[in-house]
Amino acid sequence: MLRPRCEITRWPMSSSVRRPGATSGIKGDGRHWLWKGCFMLAIGAAIGSLCAQRAPLAQGVDVERLREVIRCDDCHREIAREWRASGHARAWTNPTYRAFIAENPTSEETCLPCHAPKLILSAGLSAMPELRAAARERGVDCIACHADRDFVMHGPFQTRAPHKTQKDERYRSVRACLPCHGQGRWFNQVDDWKTSRYARLGITCQTCHMPGIERPSVQHWALPDMPKRVTRRHTFLGSRDRDFVRSAASLQMRVENRLAIVSVTNSATGHALPGAGWRAVVLDVVVEDGRGNVTLHRRHSFDLDVHDNRLKPGERRDFRYALPVETGLVKAKLIYKLFYEWPDDKGMVMATREIRF
Repeated sequence: MLRPRCEITRWPMSSSVRRPGATSGIKGDGRHWLWKGCFMLAIGAAIGSLCAQRAPLAQGVDVERLREVIRCDDCHREIAREWRASGHARAWTNPTYRAFIAENPTSEETCLPCHAPKLILSAGLSAMPELRAAARERGVDCIACHADRDFVMHGPFQTRAPHKTQKDERYRSVRACLPCHGQGRWFNQVDDWKTSRYARLGITCQTCHMPGIERPSVQHWALPDMPKRVTRRHTFLGSRDRDFVRSAASLQMRVENRLAIVSVTNSATGHALPGAGWRAVVLDVVVEDGRGNVTLHRRHSFDLDVHDNRLKPGERRDFRYALPVETGLVKAKLIYKLFYEWPDDKGMVMATREIRF
């Protein structure tokens, strides 16, 4: 929102008006007070315009369509900037997703509602949301997650705002993620989390996917005194964030008694790895002789394609390979793929290890 301008400030002003405390010249003082009055009226008008939204919405107003006129980033600049760069903002327009839907039209019923959802609070925080009709290109936006049918904005804090707010403790828990991330067999990270040590320790989805930051939740020139507090970044880190994916698992390797032992551990993920059903994590192991010739090549895929062999939170899995030569090199690579049928070069390398024997 632009700072209001007062045309009276363009008038020539005497030095007595510009200099604080100057009293020479009644005419200058008059302009000084007129300028101050005009500026205060402008501020009052700006705040009044914002606060007018606190009035109850007229009966029959379609809250879903408010996203076409409401600009959350006028007051929540930092949060809006984070959201715009996130996967949630691109949930509907992401080229990979659009290509998947085009090739799998039967997935529309189960996929589309979570990529452009109606108000999740309307369906309830235990049910999959419905697909909205308007502004689908905005993906999973502020209104979809925070607004209820009366345009009361729910969140972890009760705060003064130009719209109604409701402190809702569910936004500090996995329940806020459940509508889209706790459904069915193919996309249910919440059930994985419930049986993990992360649940027992109180480490929620938000802990990792929305890191904490101390700041005012509102950045607006007319509201300069908003308190700093620990809020959450709206980055929604996930499967397309390279550093985040690399931190999810660990890869170790050793050679003992003519055996190469490769260990893969789901060391830092609060749900199964990979999280969604069509993803895959692939372990690729190659043994070379002293001349660089491949003498052994083995692959293992962790996925939910046919049977669920994904790594549970904290699980370590060891793979043993008999070395076919006396001297050489063992190379192991862990690859994350958004779709299990993708070739390795379209995936993301999570970790590599090499050891000579």
